[in-house]
Amino acid sequence: TWANNASPLRVGTNSTGAAWTGQEFIITTDSTYRYTSQSGSLTGWTEGTGVPANHTGVASDGAGNVVLPLANGSVQYSSNHGSSYSSATAIAGLPAYGNGKFIIINDNGNVAYSTDDGATWTTTTSAVSATAWSEVIYGNGRFVAISASGNLVARSFDGIEWFETTIETEQTLNRVSYGAGTFVATGGTTSVALSTGTD
Repeated sequence: TWANNASPLRVGTNSTGAAWTGQEFIITTDSTYRYTSQSGSLTGWTEGTGVPANHTGVASDGAGNVVLPLANGSVQYSSNHGSSYSSATAIAGLPAYGNGKFIIINDNGNVAYSTDDGATWTTTTSAVSATAWSEVIYGNGRFVAISASGNLVARSFDGIEWFETTIETEQTLNRVSYGAGTFVATGGTTSVALSTGTD
């Protein structure tokens, strides 16, 4: 069952991502606010102010390490469930975590990765096509990113070397999720594409 709680976000503030740190939920925004809650309930959210504007997303390993990329190319990272943050330099883009590695993928085709919980980053230029990537996730031993432009899908086992394919459908696909051994891409009004992710 679902409880329909009112949004804790300020009017005019848009969410750019949410993650569970292993202790609390974090919601990032396109403004100078982010929100945390240990329960996700309406009354349980705390607003953090005075933070850098324009978070482009949030990723966590579920064990206290959190990475928040910013639109200016810097990254905030935390090892204590978001109680405090340090800064690093990477790229702006969409973050994900998998197999001991944080990654960020951006619309310029670059991918950055960190193996020390966000403290340092290595960027691979032109790792993927320069397109509007809409989501990146980790499942079944690989990262998978999807772009609504041409229904392009990129996949990588290590976050460094990427392979691309196109999903043949007339609808636009812009979201991807994983469960029970299957990747599911959705979008448009009627399309659902499935992949067992065996390559």
